[in-house]
Amino acid sequence: MRSLVLIASLTACDSSGIEVVVAMPDEGGLAPDRVRLYIGQQVMPRKDATTSIGPPGFSSDQERTGFVWLRDKLNADDVMKVTNGEPVSFGFRAEGDPIELGAIVAVGFTGNVPTSVGSLFHVTTGEGHVFVHTIQLHPVPAQELEVVIWGPEDRPEACVHVSNRRADRDDRDPRNQHENVFLIAAENDRDCDGLLDDNPLECTASTYLGSTPPAVEDVTCALRTPATGGNSYCMLGGPACTDGQPAIANQCAASNYCVPSTVCAVCDNTDPLDSCYRAPYQHSQVMFGIKCHVSTVRIGSPVGPAMLCQDPLPVAGELLLPGSTATCTDARITSIGQPWTDRLAIGQMRFGIAVSSACQLEVKPEGELIASPPPPIDGLVAVTLDPGRSLAVPIRFILDPPDTVCVTSQGCTFINENNDDRATACLTDSR
Repeated sequence: MRSLVLIASLTACDSSGIEVVVAMPDEGGLAPDRVRLYIGQQVMPRKDATTSIGPPGFSSDQERTGFVWLRDKLNADDVMKVTNGEPVSFGFRAEGDPIELGAIVAVGFTGNVPTSVGSLFHVTTGEGHVFVHTIQLHPVPAQELEVVIWGPEDRPEACVHVSNRRADRDDRDPRNQHENVFLIAAENDRDCDGLLDDNPLECTASTYLGSTPPAVEDVTCALRTPATGGNSYCMLGGPACTDGQPAIANQCAASNYCVPSTVCAVCDNTDPLDSCYRAPYQHSQVMFGIKCHVSTVRIGSPVGPAMLCQDPLPVAGELLLPGSTATCTDARITSIGQPWTDRLAIGQMRFGIAVSSACQLEVKPEGELIASPPPPIDGLVAVTLDPGRSLAVPIRFILDPPDTVCVTSQGCTFINENNDDRATACLTDSR
C-alpha cells in the first residue's frame, strides 16, 4: 500500500505521506547504533479483538494478551544507522487516499541487542502534504517497559512484542492503552517460529517453538512423576508434541491428567501397559474410583432380550476434595481397545458419561445386554478441570440380573476415598 521508503525525510509540500522521526534515549542506557522500524497496518483477528501470543521465553501458559498487527509486507528492511546520537528519520510516500498505520514501533539496537523502544498508534498519512511524527526511544529492559525481538532462523528480527506500562508514556491512544502489542510478519505464523499453522509439526500456533503435553486421546501409558515435596504421584502419559519435531514413538511424557497413585502401582509391571491403565479395576479394585450398579429389565419375559434401564445414574459423592475451586468442562471415557469419547460402547450396550460445571458426574446407560450373566465392564473416566490439572479415575459397571421392571439400583458411588489415592498431591502440586 505504500510505494517508497526514503532515506531522507519527505519535505515536498506536494507529497502525500508520513515522516517518522526517532529520537534517541534521553534517560541513560546504551546508545543505539541502528534503529529498526516496525509498521503494522492490519490488526488481527479483527479490529476490536485481542490475541494471546507467547514469544521466546514464554511457555504456552504464559502467553500475553494484546493487540496484534500484521506488518506491512514492504517493511522488512526499514533500518537506519545512528550517527553521533542524532535522531533518524523514516519517510514514506503514500499514493491515493490517506493510509492509516495502526502501529509503529521503533527499536534501537546496540550491536544485535535491542536496548531501547518507542511506539505510536493509529497515525494517518497526509494527503497532499507530509505529517511528521516523533517517536521517543526509552531504555529497555526497564521495570515497566519490555521489548522482545524474534523470528524464524532466517529472519531473527521479523517480529516484535512491546509491553509498556509506564505511567508517563507519551504514545497513549484514546481508543486503547495498548499496554501489550505484537507486530508479526505472517498472518498464518502468529508465533513467528517459521512453522505455518497448517504445518503438521506446528503444535503450539500461538507459542514460539512451544510444546504441549499429550492430549487425553493420545495417552498410551501411566507414569510416576516427582512431586515438589519429594514423593511422587501418578499421571497419564504419551508422546508429547513439540514444535518442529515429529512425535517420538513409545514416549511416555506426562499429560495434564492425574490418576490415583495405585494405577501406577498395579500397572508398572503389566504388559501391555495401555490395557492396564484403560481398565485398572481388572488388576486391582483397591483404588479410588467409581463403581456403578446398572439395573436391567427383561423384555417379553421369560425369553425376550434383556435391556439396560435407561434411568440416569448420578455418581454419589464428591469428585474433588472440599475447597476446590475448579470447574469441570468435559468428561470422556475409555476402555481396552476403545477410543476416548463421551460413551463406552460394548456390543449393543452404551454407557454415556457427562459432568456438570460443578463436577457432578452422571452415567447414562442404554442398550441390550451382551451376555447372561454379564461380566463387569471396566474403564477409565477423564474429567477436564479448569484451572489446573485434570483428573482420570477408574470405573466399573456391574450389571444387575434382569428384573421384570426397572428397579432402583445401588447406582454409582465413589469407592476407596482415602486421600492418598485421590490424586490430591498431583492436582495441587505447584509444578
